[in-house]
Amino acid sequence: MPRIAFISPLGGTGRTATAAHMLSEFAARGLPVLGIDLCPQNQLGRYLGLMEPASQGWATSAVAGQWWATHALENSAQAAFLPFGQPQPVELLQLAQRWAQEPGWLDWQLGQMEVSDDTVVFLDTPVWPAPLAQQAVLCADVLLVMLDASLRSCQAHGLIKGMLSCVPASVMSVGVVLTGFDARRPSHREALHTLRKQWGQLLLPYIIHVDESLAQAHAHALCVTQHAPQAQSAADMQGVATWLELQCQMAQLAQMAP
Repeated sequence: MPRIAFISPLGGTGRTATAAHMLSEFAARGLPVLGIDLCPQNQLGRYLGLMEPASQGWATSAVAGQWWATHALENSAQAAFLPFGQPQPVELLQLAQRWAQEPGWLDWQLGQMEVSDDTVVFLDTPVWPAPLAQQAVLCADVLLVMLDASLRSCQAHGLIKGMLSCVPASVMSVGVVLTGFDARRPSHREALHTLRKQWGQLLLPYIIHVDESLAQAHAHALCVTQHAPQAQSAADMQGVATWLELQCQMAQLAQMAP
């Protein structure tokens, strides 16, 4: 059961949007998938077609001490996902305290799930170092560090290096993805140049460009590769998905090894 975590110490870098697109793209390729929204904002479901945040989700079940995987939903692309749900603020604080005290909580919960061994699990994380983001880093097979084309992403290099220093040996692959890129803007080109120098081969060659097709796909709750397959952003997303699929295959082989 390969696990992919979309992670960043910065907000607004496209973690959730990219996770939703990857989830739908993998499903379109006929691969079994399960997305898990680890953020109380419940945005993953919106990208996957929910008009309103799901009132019930894995967090509301966790509060009640119930098996939290019973609230899985499926969108039109047949991409299964678990919404966060809407626990009461006091309940959310109780959960946060538990996550801080039990660093292996998420790993244990994922290990109890009754899904096929080839199901790819996508973890949409809150901004690192939130407790669930830290736990996702510890239990993922593949880490996708999300950055936008900005000065702040360049300035966060030391912080991200510190984050990655906590990555255990069980993590098979780490990649850095640049999102929201507009080649017409000098500041974006300058940021790309700096990020390439900082990250070298860790920076994926598939830069996700910003275009109207992405916004329209979101409005229709579709992956951009389905909504506008000829768009630049669709080609970018397909490139990232192909890279992730290869990393998952490698993780599965490693898990099968004696």
